[in-house]
Amino acid sequence: MIASWLPPRAALADDCVPRVLLAVAFRDEAASLPDLLDAIDDLDYPPDRLRIALIDDASADASDSLARVWAAWNPNATLLTIRANVGKAEALNRALQSADGYEIFAVFDADVRPRRDCLRKLAAAFADPRVAAVGGYTKPVVAPRNIVSAYAALEAWTHQLVNLAAKDRLDLNPPVGGGNCAYRRDALVRAGGFPRGTFSEDTAVSLAMANNGGTLRFVRDAICEHRTTDSLRFFWNQRQRWSSGMASVVGQASGLESVLVGLGYADRFVMLVVAALALAGSIGPVWLAVIAAPAAAAIGSALAKGRPRAAELRTLAIGFPFMAAIDVGVSVFASVTHMIGNRPVWASRHKEVAGQNE
Repeated sequence: MIASWLPPRAALADDCVPRVLLAVAFRDEAASLPDLLDAIDDLDYPPDRLRIALIDDASADASDSLARVWAAWNPNATLLTIRANVGKAEALNRALQSADGYEIFAVFDADVRPRRDCLRKLAAAFADPRVAAVGGYTKPVVAPRNIVSAYAALEAWTHQLVNLAAKDRLDLNPPVGGGNCAYRRDALVRAGGFPRGTFSEDTAVSLAMANNGGTLRFVRDAICEHRTTDSLRFFWNQRQRWSSGMASVVGQASGLESVLVGLGYADRFVMLVVAALALAGSIGPVWLAVIAAPAAAAIGSALAKGRPRAAELRTLAIGFPFMAAIDVGVSVFASVTHMIGNRPVWASRHKEVAGQNE
């Protein structure tokens, strides 16, 4: 938390414009694609240095048609249609196979909205030859008066503006988020590409690159906007997947990073145990304050950095106790189900259909 307030790194020159292959893998994203494609059209990046690869992972809606029309009018774009669902990691690997000759392999999720200078800010970080991967800031956009959305935004601020920012300041290789990021292509190939069968392919690749001696960076100024979920069911399923994903890649980490990845959301579980012991009279209530103090400090920093509007703060204040209880509940549930071998499945972002890959 303290390190996240250290002065930011000196800005790198924006005149670093390597050749970039920008990949967008999607499934059933007809509602999101038009805005993303408009944002890509508006990117401030030299057209002769950029190629866009759209990968349709067996969409059942109008996503493929929308992407096909856009690609037909964009000379720098190609569309790959996959008939049988393979998942995001493999879809990106298909695009990576066509990245020969490109220095950087960038990724945007279909539901983000990159600002005009986002890709340029990501690419500028690769002026440092040690850098293997760069993650940008996926800025949460809160749904009005929705407690799920407000709490998800708080998590995003805490994770990115406190945790990732601090790791970047301390040269601790902040893991790259998979919805707004870029990789040095050669380093990505050496890492084996994106591993199939995990819910955290971005974390797995980040760990592999760090293990290979690469440097990872978090660039606060490379901004994509992202509307946080307003569905309690999707929030629950998402936290299950994240917990399972972190547990599945812990073997790739080393040293302190292994401990941190392996713990996952265990801080919620510890707080629950301490609260139960305090209520039972086994320990004094001061221990609950001791456990909660670091989290409260991190939340305060996240709010100061995220700068939510007054209405968002009110929604968060009203819904925080309920959402915190849900957060603890899903963390405990995910830990137990992972230990007994049950794996969650991807759910469609829009349809919430169990068993359907995203």
